[in-house]
Amino acid sequence: MPSIRLNANDKTMLGVEINNYSVSNKPFQYHVMPMYAFGTKTLTGVANFNYVAPMTGPASYIEVGADIRRFSINSRLPSVNENLYSYNKLAPYVEYYLPKKSHRSLVSRKFRFQYDHINFSPQFEVDRGDTLSGSSLLEGDRQFFTLSYFKENKRKINGYSLELLAEYGSVMTNTVVVDFENPGFYDSDSIRRFFPYLRDESNTQDMLRLSSVFNYDLDLGLKDKPLEIRVYASYLVNAIGSGIYQNNIGSTDKAGYYDYRMDDYLLHRNAEYGLFQHQISNRRDFSKFVGPILQNETWMATVNVTVPLPGKFPVKPYVEFLLAEDLDQASWNTTGAGMIYNGGLELEIVPDHFEIFFNLFQSSDITDYQEGLVYPANISSFGERITFVLDLNGLRPDRVKKQLKLF
Repeated sequence: MPSIRLNANDKTMLGVEINNYSVSNKPFQYHVMPMYAFGTKTLTGVANFNYVAPMTGPASYIEVGADIRRFSINSRLPSVNENLYSYNKLAPYVEYYLPKKSHRSLVSRKFRFQYDHINFSPQFEVDRGDTLSGSSLLEGDRQFFTLSYFKENKRKINGYSLELLAEYGSVMTNTVVVDFENPGFYDSDSIRRFFPYLRDESNTQDMLRLSSVFNYDLDLGLKDKPLEIRVYASYLVNAIGSGIYQNNIGSTDKAGYYDYRMDDYLLHRNAEYGLFQHQISNRRDFSKFVGPILQNETWMATVNVTVPLPGKFPVKPYVEFLLAEDLDQASWNTTGAGMIYNGGLELEIVPDHFEIFFNLFQSSDITDYQEGLVYPANISSFGERITFVLDLNGLRPDRVKKQLKLF
């Protein structure tokens, strides 16, 4: 069938969508969608392949597959010649489903191993003849190995899920070294200094992150409306110097910035203006704090609690608590608090896929800090503290099919 897609960088994309999905399950399934982007005049698109093999003994079945995607992204680096470039992602994976105790059991368990390889086209190039003041740190390829264990109990009363992840990453970087001793010239407004290019120095940095997400739906006697508890914890055994790979809290001007494995489908990745700079992810910490609040290389934990209300109104109060290494020593933390919080109302338009969060209260230190920000901008109004989730990953045909309930 013909396909049309849109994002802020590639603009309108036209192509074809080919798949072999049907009501009945098939051992091998595929979904291929090549497109031409009129904004960047490049080839974009996605492709997904998976094969399911039934097993006997210690495994219920094994799924082997791969996700491929290519889209354009804004570099956000002023020293890069081309502001827009493409990222190419290849992610093969294996899922090992453990057998259930009985056919009627609501408990499912699986292991997943995934390899993510991301490269950029063209590579981050700077003008070696007109190098800006200071060395430029540029990225080459990224690769990640992730092993996860997932357990879920879909019982109607007090259901829960647990995910444990071990993630190893390797990022290739390239440093453009300039001659600080001999400045070249000033630019036209006589403010920025330029230095002669000396050489490139390449190296590889490694990271190792251990993390977990626990969700629990506590029944309060309201039909299909539990008290939702979500706990996230992250510990960096080895950290990379670049902030996007560390523990981070804060959403403004960062839509997709911390999605270093390019897992999310975003309408405006790396948005620096407009509506989508307030988009947050419902993965990892799922934090609603706005602004560059925290960044560290050790540990962090968040607790989110969403309270149901009687009736049919899709509005629920929420509160979030954050703890982290050296939180009491943050420059904005004038009270020395060991924990910070925020809360407000959640408007649930499409559960887990389109939700809006209205911040109504938070730690006083955070409010004072936001109002004094210079970059990206001071955050002082109610509208500037609104965040939202727009999760498009679940709209893939194979995932929509799994969520359908025919009876």
